[in-house]
Amino acid sequence: EQAGITAGLAVFYENDFTEGKGYISLIGLKEQFRGSGLGQEFLDDIIAEMTMQKMRSVYLEVDNDNPRAFSFYIKYGFIVEERKDYTKMLKYII
Repeated sequence: EQAGITAGLAVFYENDFTEGKGYISLIGLKEQFRGSGLGQEFLDDIIAEMTMQKMRSVYLEVDNDNPRAFSFYIKYGFIVEERKDYTKMLKYII
């Protein structure tokens, strides 16, 4: 929340304890909060939680028609793991 307003949400899971893989299914901010640095704080918190749960990598998928999100994740340190017809699978090494 930011000033009493729900700024965004994330859905992620950390259930691959054998290989230490965490997954972000959904992450998003309301339009008025984009570009404010809140997205990076949000992702920092998710990565911190996954680190505490002993995950070694984090995966997420981004639509090819969402260059703003793709750029954000690449600047954060994600790399392209796999290219698909409509999406890219990205990976972050913890």
